Amino acid sequence: AQAQAQAKEVAKQQAADEERKKAAALEAERVKQEKALEDAFKQAEAEARALEELKKKEEAELAVLNALASEKAAANVLDAMTTRITRAWRRPVAFKGGLEVYLRMALASNGELVDVRVVKSSGDVLFDRSALTAVKRAAPFGEVKQFDAATFEEKFRSLTVKFRPED
Repeated sequence: AQAQAQAKEVAKQQAADEERKKAAALEAERVKQEKALEDAFKQAEAEARALEELKKKEEAELAVLNALASEKAAANVLDAMTTRITRAWRRPVAFKGGLEVYLRMALASNGELVDVRVVKSSGDVLFDRSALTAVKRAAPFGEVKQFDAATFEEKFRSLTVKFRPED
């Protein structure tokens, strides 16, 4: 009977040892999985940060490209306006050539000419007057309608143009 009791006790201890080993193995597996999840989460966060940085970089590059395109478009429109003014110009009878006048133009957002005046005279009143008349004939400048409000305000609301018909 005592041998049976000892055998039962040994069996109980072995079962308890097995349970402890299983529990330890389960705990080790749980810790391992928890660590794997934590690592995966950190990896996902790092990838999300990298994607956000890439997105910001691409947005900045796009903004630069858009600004350059807007600058180029504004320069093209200004060239077209100057060409129209030159074509609308009527040569004064006593025009001696080699003259230039600087004109300040004020435009409405729809391209209508609000005002034009001489800011730096050529020294020839007839030439200056003919340049002012050419601007009025060439107006309106509807090309400016293509720009957003900020670009229009910066580039076209009030602008100075050099008028030199030989150019």
